Amino acid sequence: MKSIFSKILYVLVLLAVSLPAMAQRNVITGVVYDESGLPLTGASVIVEGTNRGVTTDSYGKYRIEAAPEEALIFNFLGYRSQKFKVGASTVLNAEMVPSRYHDVGTVAGCERGSVCLADLRKTGQRRGFDADSRRGNAQ
Repeated sequence: MKSIFSKILYVLVLLAVSLPAMAQRNVITGVVYDESGLPLTGASVIVEGTNRGVTTDSYGKYRIEAAPEEALIFNFLGYRSQKFKVGASTVLNAEMVPSRYHDVGTVAGCERGSVCLADLRKTGQRRGFDADSRRGNAQ
């Protein structure tokens, strides 16, 4: 009876020790490039659905831990976000593709002498202000 109990206990201990090893994270490294092959400094690399993330160094290199079932999201201002599944890879290089509007964001207002980007996007026409606008003669 004792030997059966000890064998069952032994199997349970082995299972308990091996389960965390199955969900182990791998170290993923790589380089983030622009469309001409130059490294991007300061690009963000985030594990999707988590708060784990890093930024690329001055050579565009990064190092992050991720499990094979997770995905990495690459972001850089002016470029489209890229998403890659980690899988069995230990090296993931990303070539960023420029976005159409370079992720400028929303322009809340226009200063004198400037062009409102929000108007350019919507209508294709510029709306600016000059010295006459101070006197009530807006363009």
